[in-house]
Amino acid sequence: MERLRWLCGAVVLVAIAFSQAPGRIVADTKLDLVVDPGPFLARALHAWNPQAAFGELQNQAYGYLFPMGPFFWLGHAVHLSPWVIQRLWWSLLLLVAYTGFCAWGASWASAPRTAASSGGWPTPSPRVS
Repeated sequence: MERLRWLCGAVVLVAIAFSQAPGRIVADTKLDLVVDPGPFLARALHAWNPQAAFGELQNQAYGYLFPMGPFFWLGHAVHLSPWVIQRLWWSLLLLVAYTGFCAWGASWASAPRTAASSGGWPTPSPRVS
């Protein structure tokens, strides 16, 4: 029964992720990672990026090398639409948060049925990027 509750919560979270501007890429800090992850990841391996206006020293690109970079690269490699890859990433983040919070709730919950319901309250409003 607990797994069924978790599954229902998971379906709702994935539906929420996919209902946000379907068919459109939502503005993100690294749009080029969403649109064309291969070249972005190649540029992330170097400190200097000559592609930007007048060049730039990158200070965040290496942070996308794992796990976000390979996730987007794999989605691009299997020809998924960029907006679908973005929503799958959001879904993954929401499900990891939901699962962790359910586990935390189960550790202190007096009744097992409250664990799955307690896991859902913070996950619908994360800052996802």
